[in-house]
Amino acid sequence: MESLKIKLDKDLQDFDAKKIKAVAIDIDGTLINDKSLCTERTEKAVKDLIKTGREVYIVTGRAVTTAMAFAKQVATPKYMINYNGGAVWNFDLQIREYEQNVVPRAVKDILKLIRNYNVMTLVYSDDEYYYENENEYFEQYLKRAITRGYKLSLDDLPEGSFQKFFIMGDDADIQKLYKEIEESCSDEVSMFLTTPGMHNAANPDTPARCIEIMAYGVNKGNTLKKLLASQNISMDEVVAFGDDTNDIEMLQMVGWGVAMENGRPSVKEAARLETLSHKDDGVAYFIEKYLL
Repeated sequence: MESLKIKLDKDLQDFDAKKIKAVAIDIDGTLINDKSLCTERTEKAVKDLIKTGREVYIVTGRAVTTAMAFAKQVATPKYMINYNGGAVWNFDLQIREYEQNVVPRAVKDILKLIRNYNVMTLVYSDDEYYYENENEYFEQYLKRAITRGYKLSLDDLPEGSFQKFFIMGDDADIQKLYKEIEESCSDEVSMFLTTPGMHNAANPDTPARCIEIMAYGVNKGNTLKKLLASQNISMDEVVAFGDDTNDIEMLQMVGWGVAMENGRPSVKEAARLETLSHKDDGVAYFIEKYLL
C-alpha cells in the first residue's frame, strides 16, 4: 500500500486540482467495497467534493433502480449514467434524459444464441429487469439487485425496449457465447466481458463471468463526453475512477483516469493512475489527498 501511495504522489507531480471541474465514479469494485458497501469515509469524501462546486457523476453498468441507493447516499446532484452509457438519469426531473437501446435485429440473434447455453440472462427494459430461467447465480444477483424482477419469455418484451443484456455464467460458457455473439452482431452492439463479483457455489474459488451488451457505440466514455459537453466541461478537466473492462474507454478519454488497485490488468494499463483498492477506500483516499 505504501509503495502505491508513493507512486501516486510521483505520478501526480503535474496535477493541478484547480483545473478539475468534474469527477466520474463507477460503483462496483470502485465506489463500494468487497462487501457491497459505500463506507462512511467514502460517502463523506464524495460529499465534501461536491461542496467544492465540482460536478460528480455516478457512471455505472447498473440500472437506475440498482444504482439509485448509492447515488443518493453520496448525494450526487444532477446526473447519473447507467447501463454503461446506455442512459442518463436526470435527478432534478426524475427522468431518463437520454437512452439508446439495442436494435431489434440484434436482440433476436442474441436471444437465439443464449438459449444454447447454461447462463443466467437478465434483460433491462424501462429500468425493470426480466428473465426466463434461474441458475446458481440468481439468488446472489437478487441480493445486489435489491428488488425481484419479472419472469417471462424475453420474446414478449416490447420491440426496441432492450436497454441492456446482462448474461452471467461459468467462464467457459461465457467465453464461447461471447465469441458467437461477436461473430453474429458485433456491428450492431457494444459488449464487455466483466467480473461481477459472484461465484458458483459448487466452485467458490472461480468467479462468474458476465457479458454486458448495449447498443452499438455505447460506452461510459462516449456518454460521459456528451453529458460534459452539455455542462461546458471538457474531458481534460475530469478525474474518473474504475476497475473493470467496461470502464476502459472512460478512463482513456478523461484527463485523469484512475484505476483501482483491485482493477483488472487491462484497466490499469488503460488508466493514467492507480489508487488504493476498493477495500481500502481508494476513491476516498484520492479525493481527500488530491482534490480537497
